[in-house]
Amino acid sequence: MATAPSPDVSTHHPGELDELFGDLLKAGFLPVAGDSHRWRGPINPALATLTPVDTMEIEVRDGWPYLHPYVHVAGLMGRRHVNPMGNVCLWEEDEGDYTSWLRFEDIKARIDAWVADQASGAGIPPLDAHLYFTPSVRDQIVILDLDALTEAGLVRREPGRHGDLRATFSPGLFRLGSTGGLTASWFWIDQLHAPPATSNDLRRVLSTEQGKHFEGLGLRVRKKRPVLAILLWSEGADVVNGLGLRISKRVGPRTAVALPIARSDEAMLRLRSGPDAAALSAMGVAVFGVGADRIRSRATARSVRRWAA
Repeated sequence: MATAPSPDVSTHHPGELDELFGDLLKAGFLPVAGDSHRWRGPINPALATLTPVDTMEIEVRDGWPYLHPYVHVAGLMGRRHVNPMGNVCLWEEDEGDYTSWLRFEDIKARIDAWVADQASGAGIPPLDAHLYFTPSVRDQIVILDLDALTEAGLVRREPGRHGDLRATFSPGLFRLGSTGGLTASWFWIDQLHAPPATSNDLRRVLSTEQGKHFEGLGLRVRKKRPVLAILLWSEGADVVNGLGLRISKRVGPRTAVALPIARSDEAMLRLRSGPDAAALSAMGVAVFGVGADRIRSRATARSVRRWAA
């Protein structure tokens, strides 16, 4: 017996949603299995130059138009801004200008721009490399001060180089440096068109010597003590990309899980701070009204120092 179709897309703009559905029908798209969330139709001509498939799917999510649609295309794995599920990343997840995907013509225009970026390689670097890798987690982060590690001679920014670091772990955070109870190895590789999506992809981008070192990490894994592998590569003159992997062996064979990397060096922090970073760096912070309680004052001072750091 056929299953019932999924509910209609939840939206506060039904009129505009109907216009989008009308555009899709005119372009030859039909709902997949009667589900108005997912539409399959002919592939965009620009995408057809990158993959042999002749169809693509557009996923209209609950909350449209405040949430942008997803575009799913097979055969694009290994390219920039394509996640492991074949979702072509056309917009940032927090993109606020929903007028850029209201109509099908808008979606096609963004697809054309995405394909042009693939050809030129001049677009935004895929800095969230862990999102390309399967599997990945978001509840643990690797803290990496690349400038400090380079200045200390612990990391060398040369393709083919590799070495060992130490790491400490506190709830949710791996912090890399010269001390700590965990093993962390870094691998500097040449420029990549897209981050590795699987363990096999990762192994292929390593040199012979790097590959031997990477395989040796598995021998260091203990049941309750994982090791870390950090891939680093240049995305241009001033941008370094990275992929963090936690290699563990809790049950059965060892597994590699991707972790997000949070760069803590000054150049990256200034980049995140926006155009006012230079002016703010010359300012101090004064805190008033913390109370007369010495213990509370000391705790507040520690919190301020941690925040300022």
